[in-house]
Amino acid sequence: MKLKLLALLAMFGTSDAFAKQYGYHPGSPLYIGGGFNPSLPSQSFQSCLDYQGVLPIDASSPGAAVETRANIRLIKSQKELFELVDYSAQIQGSYGMYSGGAAASLVDERAFHSDSLTWIMLFKTDYGRFRVNKESIKPAFARLNADEFLQKCGSEFVVSQRLGVMTYAIMTVKNLSQSRKREFEAKLNLDASGALWDASMDTNYKEVLRSAMASTDFSLDIRAYGGRGITDLTGLLGDAKDFVSYSKVPEVMKSYIANQRLENAVPLQYSTSDAAGYQSNIPANAGAFNRIQFENIFYSYDNFSSIENRIENILYGADSQLYSLSQAQGTQLTSQLNQFTSDRDQLYRAGRACFDEAGQCAAPAASYSFIEWPRLKRVAQACENNRRSALDNGLVPIQFYEMAKSRDLVFLIENGQVVGQAKCDEVYF
Repeated sequence: MKLKLLALLAMFGTSDAFAKQYGYHPGSPLYIGGGFNPSLPSQSFQSCLDYQGVLPIDASSPGAAVETRANIRLIKSQKELFELVDYSAQIQGSYGMYSGGAAASLVDERAFHSDSLTWIMLFKTDYGRFRVNKESIKPAFARLNADEFLQKCGSEFVVSQRLGVMTYAIMTVKNLSQSRKREFEAKLNLDASGALWDASMDTNYKEVLRSAMASTDFSLDIRAYGGRGITDLTGLLGDAKDFVSYSKVPEVMKSYIANQRLENAVPLQYSTSDAAGYQSNIPANAGAFNRIQFENIFYSYDNFSSIENRIENILYGADSQLYSLSQAQGTQLTSQLNQFTSDRDQLYRAGRACFDEAGQCAAPAASYSFIEWPRLKRVAQACENNRRSALDNGLVPIQFYEMAKSRDLVFLIENGQVVGQAKCDEVYF
């Protein structure tokens, strides 16, 4: 069976037929021609692969871009974000579950909570894949037995990389009521993309921006990969935080991408081939790792951790001063905190097991419960000020005031008269 496998690999040149792909990560040990073992994600290996330069696979001419795209869309999960920007969930997750450390997050921890909405504006130039040429094992390593080889060289080799330049901005609106969130989604559920940032996309962006800036809690974060990095975008907003300054962001990002060339590009994605395709004494399944299952565990673990941290801050931390909590809400949040902590611990153990040869890499059944996040004090106070003003000015009797307070309503006042009522969250947010 091994001879048949090697014969097939020879037909393809190397083990490209069994290639695995890994996204970019600042803490990644991956590099072109280098070794890797997904079960030991933080370990660096010796340079065991010899090759004669790197050749382009996709470009029609030297240095030419394969594709340039602009995109604006609503993103509802960290998985969507990672896939859109080619970020490695496996390596991100391994920091907490394998190495016991922490990795920098791409977004606000609350970006995908039930009272938040997040959009991304992405500009990306893809220069295509570049592959090692005429690769082979260096003679010094070819004589090693299987255990020694895997220990020194890894179970996979990085045989190609995709180069590109990318910059993106992430807008997040937080502390939205469910009615306001539904309104935002219905109005701004945009998914526009094209080779250029056109007038229609610019109009969509500004519509998102106007609505987002009307919120009580809005943030915009910008990142760049390739070129001179974020230094070329420093001062983009300066000290101004108004609509005019924010509306200029797409043009600056568009110019940033347009002025880059292949020499400014960085690896945004890597492809590996199994070491078994180069060294006949290596088992075909050496270093096997259930990446899909691990990434699913990581996404759930990361989401549960962010919710757990937020509940703790509301109940016991500095955020406790920002929210209005009834006794019933406090009891409910405490119960949910205990459940999320328990589920998060199970997910952590499951993630750790993925790196253990004897472990079962399987996601446990986690019981996600919807969180009714409490209202900010300033919102609750604004609603009460409205009701109290209507009462004190004789616009409503005490019975109407008490009814509005019990139902969380506010009065709509025009020309000194009450003309209607509305939910507090629909007026103040």
